[in-house]
Amino acid sequence: MTKVVVIGLDGATWSLVKPLVDVGELPVIGKLLKNGAWGDLESCVPYSTYPAWKCYSTGKNPGKLGVYSWFIFDKRERRIKYANSLSFKSEEIWDILGIKGKKVGIINMPTSYPPKKVNGFMISGFNALNDLEYTYPKSLKNRLKKKYNYKINPDHHLRLDLEKNYQEAMNDKKKALLEIKELIKSRFDVAIDLFLEEKPDFLHLTIFYIDSAQHYFWKEMEDKCSEFHDVLKDLWKLIDRGIGKLISELDKDTVVILMSDHGFTRLESKIHVNVWLKKNGYLTLQEDNKHNGTILFKLLKKLKINQQKAIKLRRSIIGRIAIKLLPFDFLSSLWFKIGTSTKDKSIVNIFDKIYWEETKAIMIEDGIIRIVGKNKEKIRNKLIKELSDIKNPKNNEYIFENVYPGNEIYTGKYLPEIVLHQKSGYSLDSTITSDDSIFTFETEDGYTGYHELNGIFLAYGKSIRRNHFLQKCKIYDIAPTILHMLDLPIPNDMDGRILTEIFEEDSEFAK
Repeated sequence: MTKVVVIGLDGATWSLVKPLVDVGELPVIGKLLKNGAWGDLESCVPYSTYPAWKCYSTGKNPGKLGVYSWFIFDKRERRIKYANSLSFKSEEIWDILGIKGKKVGIINMPTSYPPKKVNGFMISGFNALNDLEYTYPKSLKNRLKKKYNYKINPDHHLRLDLEKNYQEAMNDKKKALLEIKELIKSRFDVAIDLFLEEKPDFLHLTIFYIDSAQHYFWKEMEDKCSEFHDVLKDLWKLIDRGIGKLISELDKDTVVILMSDHGFTRLESKIHVNVWLKKNGYLTLQEDNKHNGTILFKLLKKLKINQQKAIKLRRSIIGRIAIKLLPFDFLSSLWFKIGTSTKDKSIVNIFDKIYWEETKAIMIEDGIIRIVGKNKEKIRNKLIKELSDIKNPKNNEYIFENVYPGNEIYTGKYLPEIVLHQKSGYSLDSTITSDDSIFTFETEDGYTGYHELNGIFLAYGKSIRRNHFLQKCKIYDIAPTILHMLDLPIPNDMDGRILTEIFEEDSEFAK
């Protein structure tokens, strides 16, 4: 009986992985390339953690899911909610498999908190917190902690704490790197043990923190003189060994899929879209002295509590009690509201300052423009033309591949007015910069890499063609292909197709 194992590698890109394969640094992935079908995997737009992982697991575009980023904008109430697994309006492949009697296991996939009831087990990934109930069944959490000292997130962060001196901040960064290595190793250990013990028909495992490392070490990877030059290579070698150990436990009837939610590249510049909207009369903010923030937020600001200090506070008795008693949505939105430093003006922060009577448009989700005023079609058409003309002041190149009306790129009930597709090397940022600059060419916190549209896809195993290069596949195609290999019908509302070209001629899958 066919089984499918998906190894999701957050932010994996062939531009980094393939050169390491070619010089023999990643022998396991090299073997899979020679004996499997592989190619670029086109992500959704925006190519962000939210919604890309759910586009994979549902086979649907964001317009059907209702989520475009970490945030959800409620136009009617004019407020932001923090997205979680319950925010997406669709069943996933493991729901379909469970209904058909197939046993499933899901480990560490972003967008999966809170965990749902499945026919098998689920361990939530990032955005869960270590102190929350992140497993189904609940009893699995204690087992993970006792046997593996399992954690969702590291205690330290790769981001440089701007309020510490440089050496202290670098020491924190090195500690975070050591923790990430332990997290990656534990993910594979858990996946192997649970696969052997629970014997699921379908297993999904995500290695998430390679994405974070690429955000913070991309420039160092390109600089041979940097002390961090080999960081990404070493992490990928660790992942390669983990894949090898997992595959060694699989039988001949198993298909292995490697995939990523998006690709990765060097970050050339952040584009502060809301600054542009503000300067061009589409977004109006109240003056700081008119700001009516919550009493709690004012208190946190007065105490100079930022994300770094909040992490330490979370480990205290008061922090642990707060996590258990306060709603997760509230804690999550507060996390973004306090920012990485007391000087931050994050989108959740400035959202409290919006003067709605004069605001016409705002970017809350990555690359998604929401028009909130009257004459929406007229404003949309004008904005599309003006945004399309924005150029990088350093080289005079246009920064957008395309600026779409929402109904041109998506189908479904949850369509935004405008979708921005930036060129490779640019990130779309919702923050308001202190000096009102639209472009940030160097980040203070060490962010040097960013997402791009094309990630990776590789299939290997039973009835899969060998050394076959795929010309074109999309993230929506994986779910229907998995259902097909497990001999189940494809729901009519999936946007993807079955990747028939990966199958050997005259194989069971091809027929």
